[in-house]
Amino acid sequence: MRKRLLPAIPICVLLSHAAWAGEIVYVEDISGRDSVSTYSAAELAEKRAQVDAYATKSMLAVFREGGPDEIRFWISWANFDPGTIGYETKGYVISNQGLWVCRIAYRQNEHSPVGGSCKASSSKNTKTILAELGSLSKLSGKSLSCGVMDGEWMSVDGVFAGQRFTFSSSNPDMCPGKGSKLVAKVLRDVRQ
Repeated sequence: MRKRLLPAIPICVLLSHAAWAGEIVYVEDISGRDSVSTYSAAELAEKRAQVDAYATKSMLAVFREGGPDEIRFWISWANFDPGTIGYETKGYVISNQGLWVCRIAYRQNEHSPVGGSCKASSSKNTKTILAELGSLSKLSGKSLSCGVMDGEWMSVDGVFAGQRFTFSSSNPDMCPGKGSKLVAKVLRDVRQ
């Protein structure tokens, strides 16, 4: 059997053909590729300074050891808007008093927050979310990812049983690891 070669057709012609219409999708197997790294003391201090800035600009108290149980998800995502710094940040604050949703404000071309605001929201899952604090606190000092680019990246800061914990996670809903799956599950509960 002879193989027949297709004539050289520029890819742009193929993509413009009706049969090829639609969005181009790149598929990469990420199974088993969760990356969990541990922050150095300096990196953890830098991460805590970042979440403390989000809290301060949003008129929230900075976490201290011995505080009541609470968790904050500070989630950033690329917006590709040339009129901004290229990303946005939203916070979710969950405690025994309820759920608040926060927005962080930036000046154009500056990556430090200049303001923030929070407003109360309703969640039927507050108790379910707080029940996971013990498991989430075990991720303290870690950075979870699996190589998925863009999407969401987050800093998670909390207090459980009087101990502060801080970690980061990128695209947890796309990653197969246990830590990422836990973060994705809790985040789904937060957003419902």
